[in-house]
Formats: sequence, C-alpha cells, structure tokens
Amino acid sequence: MKLYHLISRNAQELVSLEIIYDVIMHLVRNALDHGIEPPEERRASGKDETGTISITCVRETKHVEITVSDDGRGLDYDKIREKALVLFPERGDEIADMGNRELSQFLFRAGFSTRDTVTETAGRGVGLDVVWTNIEKIKGRIKIESTPGSGTTFTLRFPLSLSTMQGMFVFANKEKFLIPS
Repeated sequence: MKLYHLISRNAQELVSLEIIYDVIMHLVRNALDHGIEPPEERRASGKDETGTISITCVRETKHVEITVSDDGRGLDYDKIREKALVLFPERGDEIADMGNRELSQFLFRAGFSTRDTVTETAGRGVGLDVVWTNIEKIKGRIKIESTPGSGTTFTLRFPLSLSTMQGMFVFANKEKFLIPS
C-alpha cells in the first residue's frame, strides 16, 4: 500500500472547487442543449451563426461571482408555464399569475424539463436541480436573467472562504482520505 503525503490543504475548499466545476459544466451543457440555436435558426433571427458561451469570474471582498452566459434563444417562459401547469395542476391560479422570475425557479426542480424529447444530455429534468443543490452545499446563491431571443445568464455567488477545516490528504488503494489536523 502506497501513501502519498500532500501539502496540508483546506479540504472543504477542494470539495467546493469540485462542486463549482460540476456546476459550471452543467450550465455549459445546458447552454449548448437548450440555449444556443442551430446555425440556420440563428441566421433566420439575424444572429451570427456561431453561438457564444461566456464564463467570467470576479472576486469581491468576501465573495466570488461566476457568470455563465450564452447569446442563444433565452428562456421560453410560456413553455415553462405550460410544463409547470402540467406538473402542478393544483397550483394553476398561482402559476398563471407568476412573473418570469418566479417561473424560472421551476427550472431548478427535480424532474422539470422544457424538452419534449429526451436526448443523451437533455430532457430528463436532471441538471439544474443538481446545480441548485450543489450551490446550496457551498452556501452560495444562483440567479437567472434571460431575454427571449437574446440569451440567458446564470450568476453564481458564493463565499470566498468556505471553511477553515485543515487536514492532510492521503491516497491508499486509489482512494483519497482526509486526516483532519
């Protein structure tokens, strides 16, 4: 059995970095699957046929803000409302009166998808609920802004210092363990 001594690190921050990586990957996949239109659709709407996905990161005093945005079709609020009414008929009056901000929150519900067909990467209602759960794990927040026909922006905000738990990582039999210091 081989043990590798690694420099003492903040274990929670390493876990958080993995979570942030997963969240960003989900959002990029979501932009590709739902946001960016096919070239012919983009040309028809007067856009360049190549879509753009941007990721920016800004460090503030006590927070980090990451934005993932695309210049795609934006959220289809009518479709979100329609799916919400199918899944939650008992809330029909409430859903009918919801604004875009409230409707966008349905996207974070497990099993919710605006896709009519299921593909390998979209339509199962898995993705944004995982994003929400993971952001909550690291005490962060997420906000959606979308303009139909112009694109969507997800803004992630989370604490810069997530924990002060120190430890030493060791690897044994291809597994990683943390020994708290």
